[in-house]
Amino acid sequence: MYIIAVTGYKGGVGKTISSIHIARFLSDYGKVLLIDSDPNRSVEKWVKQGDSEPPFKVKNEKSAPAHIVGNDFLILDTPARPDSNELKEISQEANLTILPCIPDAISLDPMLQMFND
Repeated sequence: MYIIAVTGYKGGVGKTISSIHIARFLSDYGKVLLIDSDPNRSVEKWVKQGDSEPPFKVKNEKSAPAHIVGNDFLILDTPARPDSNELKEISQEANLTILPCIPDAISLDPMLQMFND
């Protein structure tokens, strides 16, 4: 299984929408589970607002373990500002870590801080 984590120290930079687009793209290539671990549950809310089910599964971090087996791709939409231990676990376990960032100083500074941590 290929694991992609979408994370960042700042909220509002596109983590959730990036996670959704990546999950949709990869659903053409295999079974995808998108884990919504953001406390806002934005992905779950997005699914409920839609007219149809997306071509991938969406679960929160509490219910996801029962659904992980059998997927080709696991996409993790993390909450903003994971602590340094969570960040290390995420980067060690994921095959790819994506750090969305709006190109402005306010957003760039927290992203660069992640590299130090």
